Amino acid sequence: MAEGRTQQGAALISFWFHFDWRLPSGAAAPFDVVDLAELAEDGRIATLRIVYDTVDVRPAFERETGSSWRPTTDQS
Repeated sequence: MAEGRTQQGAALISFWFHFDWRLPSGAAAPFDVVDLAELAEDGRIATLRIVYDTVDVRPAFERETGSSWRPTTDQS
């Protein structure tokens, strides 16, 4: 966990964790996550941003599901 301030001066905390996710087939697909929480003056979370690092597991997910966020190109 790390603490800091936003550019506007609000309290900001971040926490990293490792997620042991599994694909529908049961294949391991672990990835890392960082949550960034901007706190309101009363200490409650005002804004939450979640960053997933799926670069290593994305190809396996795409193969298994048959879908991708990448645009397809017509090769004809």
